[in-house]
Amino acid sequence: MRSLQLMTAALILCALLLASCASTPTSHTTVLGDWMADNYNRQLSSFMVISLADEPGIRVKFESIMVNRLKQEGLHAIASSDIMPVDQEINRGTVKAAMADKDIDGVLVSRLLGVERNAIYVPPSPDNSLETTFNLAAPLVTSPGYMEHRSVVTLQIDLYDSASEHLVWSLRAQTVNPPNVTEVMDKISNDVVKDLRSKGLI
Repeated sequence: MRSLQLMTAALILCALLLASCASTPTSHTTVLGDWMADNYNRQLSSFMVISLADEPGIRVKFESIMVNRLKQEGLHAIASSDIMPVDQEINRGTVKAAMADKDIDGVLVSRLLGVERNAIYVPPSPDNSLETTFNLAAPLVTSPGYMEHRSVVTLQIDLYDSASEHLVWSLRAQTVNPPNVTEVMDKISNDVVKDLRSKGLI
């Protein structure tokens, strides 16, 4: 009886130790929503891609991935970082000057909307096995509770018609616990192309 009590106490101690550990959930990217201007029926074939990331390396990386993905669809695309100095301010005037002789149909602009970091408590999972039901000495929890730390990154991609300069399409995506910049950008670029094609914009 004494050994059984010691075993039970040891199991409870292990559960408490595991409960104090933090866990990180699997990364995933989700399209939160999209929008398209009413009565816009122009199909575009040439794009300028602009990332408004503060970090030059991230800007160049995203633009490069998005440009390559558009080219895979047989479209013409150029990155703003290829035709504009990295330290040049990005605004209406500098963008129009950069694409003046490039025969651009649409301008894709990526912007970071926010980064949130939080932690949620995941409660313990009960052991519902038949053995546990008839063995009161067995632990009642197979998976102890724990804190799950989350990092949520939200991006928005806007498409402007270069002739009218009007916003014609927009997509918002959210990534939970992004593993690395490249993987997230690959996923978002695929989502962008898929949505543009479904809307008849490419």
